[in-house]
This record gives sequence, structure tokens and C-alpha cells, in this order.
Amino acid sequence: MVPFAGWSMPVQYVDGVLQSHHHTRQHVSIFDVSHMLQFKVHGKDRVAFLESLVVADIEALSENTGTLSLLINDDGGIIDDLIINKTANNLYVVSNAGCADKVKTKLQVNESK
Repeated sequence: MVPFAGWSMPVQYVDGVLQSHHHTRQHVSIFDVSHMLQFKVHGKDRVAFLESLVVADIEALSENTGTLSLLINDDGGIIDDLIINKTANNLYVVSNAGCADKVKTKLQVNESK
């Protein structure tokens, strides 16, 4: 376990990283996103707003599906990679904990506890 963005994260596994990778490719694995920045985007213009900041075609997503995308800066450079899920009422976004400050700044995310 090593410290990562305020969390303890495993970096080595009993059977090794390669074995873990092969298991995921051949079967399935569960990835815990509880340590990552997670937020919902609400409002009637949520799709247009998020599409102005990422490279994904969110409008084309079917309801209750998701995609990987990139959050870009004003020059087109990559700030972070994201998972974006589209539901009937919101967009659910997951980003890397290590980039949380940059993502929150770009998206002007207000955390509520």
C-alpha cells in the first residue's frame, strides 16, 4: 500500500500486476472508484456544457450508458481522462483522484458534504 491523493492504494498484488491484467482481460474485474473524484452534472444544458469541455459525443450516448473521454484545456491539451455516464436526470462523471484539483477548477465543481 502506498499513499495516493489522501488514500492508501495497492500497487502490488500477490500474483503480480500482469496476472491481474490478464484476469481482467479474460474474465472480469471490479474497480473501486470510491477514492476518485465523482460528481453529477445537472440542468437542461448539462450535455452541451460537458461537451464543451471534453472530446466525447455525449449527446449520442444512449441513456444509462457511458464512455471514456478526455477533459481538455483551452489549448486542446489533456487535463485528465474521465468516465462519463449519461442518465435521464444527470451526467455522472468520474476522474482521477490525482487530478481532482485541476478537474474541479476546470469544471467549477462545488463539493457538498
